[in-house]
Amino acid sequence: MFILMGGYIGSALWGNLLLFLSVKGSQNTARYSMYLLGGLMMLFGVFFSGGILSTCLLLALGGSLITIASKWQFNKQFLGFIGLASLVQIVLDFRV
Repeated sequence: MFILMGGYIGSALWGNLLLFLSVKGSQNTARYSMYLLGGLMMLFGVFFSGGILSTCLLLALGGSLITIASKWQFNKQFLGFIGLASLVQIVLDFRV
């Protein structure tokens, strides 16, 4: 049962963590979290992706997150949006 629900549990934990950091954390905490998230996306794109399209998408999205974190001032709101989107995706996934 836990293996079957592992994707949903992981997505719920990840979404709650990002939402918690966006609400309770400081602006610098949100900025560094977005740097980490963008860096991990780029790292996974280089080493663990299956094809050239997924590599390019992960590199572009990771670079976009790093750019947003360094240039704009609404890091907490953007991090909260990513966390909320992760949580909403769980609910939408059950509607099959």
